[in-house]
Amino acid sequence: MPENTKKSTIVLHLDLYEPTRDLSLDQKGMIYDAIFRYSLGEEHQISNQVAKMAFDYIRANLDRASRRYSEIVEKRKESGRLGGVAKAINATKNIANVASAKSAKQTLANLAIREDKIREEEREVGSSDSMVVQKELCF
Repeated sequence: MPENTKKSTIVLHLDLYEPTRDLSLDQKGMIYDAIFRYSLGEEHQISNQVAKMAFDYIRANLDRASRRYSEIVEKRKESGRLGGVAKAINATKNIANVASAKSAKQTLANLAIREDKIREEEREVGSSDSMVVQKELCF
């Protein structure tokens, strides 16, 4: 369990009580102390052989839980990294869309100006006696 000393919790499942049920309070205290010392990565010593056997069983469960926790942390890191990459890609696309939108706005503005010029020309031509309408489109 010393591989992950950043973890601030340990989980003791109820089935771990069975190996210690019939032990004395002194033996249970030794196991309790050893659990915390082991989880913190410190040296632990159990002098009583019966308590040591019970702790060895508990230690195997603590190691298994620690490995499972480390696997979950790694999977979440990877998922977070992939989510960050996807977010960056989407942000890049959004920037491109904004640039396209600005370009489209400018194009619409230019078309509106051209349309106004065409209307002016139509009015000028329409006011003459011939009533010929000329349209000139410049794109």
